[in-house]
Amino acid sequence: THEEYVASGASEKGLDIVLFDYALNMTEYEVDIEKKPEAANTTIKSVENTANGEMTVTINESKGATGYVVLRATKANGKYTKVGDVKEPVFVDKKATTMKTTYFYKVQPYADGKYRGEMMHVEAELSPEVSCKALTPAQVTGLKVAKNNKTIYNLTWKQVTKADGYEVYKSVDGEEFELYQTLGNKLSTKTEALEKGKTYTFKVRGFVKNGQEKVYGEFSQEKSVTVK
Repeated sequence: THEEYVASGASEKGLDIVLFDYALNMTEYEVDIEKKPEAANTTIKSVENTANGEMTVTINESKGATGYVVLRATKANGKYTKVGDVKEPVFVDKKATTMKTTYFYKVQPYADGKYRGEMMHVEAELSPEVSCKALTPAQVTGLKVAKNNKTIYNLTWKQVTKADGYEVYKSVDGEEFELYQTLGNKLSTKTEALEKGKTYTFKVRGFVKNGQEKVYGEFSQEKSVTVK
């Protein structure tokens, strides 16, 4: 005869059932029963100012999570507002646009799934907040190189919001760029007398001081002149 019995156990995660079929050489079969969705609490691994106006929030993965809600504030323990909802544990906030402002972030993992024929949405706790200051300046634009006299040239560019200063780089006849001048909050400079017959290429980037370090923005477009 075909003998079979069921051993079962219930838990908060759902019902697990194991079948023992003695007619088939005591073969054991495990039947997967759907479990309640759940998302473990987690923390933020890092927040980095990866570009001007951009913060990258990296999240420690939450077991069971199907997504993460990202919230942001501009004060510690301040009013948080939702700025993102992502499926992967990385969020890029492209609206952190106020220079020299500290942005605070929290995340909340969640799990969506079907349980006993109904869709469920389960939320974990909010993570502790992690902050980062927006210090990466915008790219320098509007660089112009104009002759001052026969071998001296004027360089001008547009102001970068909140920049503390600028660095001018120079290349001669296509060689590697080298730092040429470091300036304060000025929007122009001039070269020394340049050598005739050579081609000079210039580019400029802004910086913001952060203690003893500098945080740099992107270089401007390059501008070249050939001295005749």
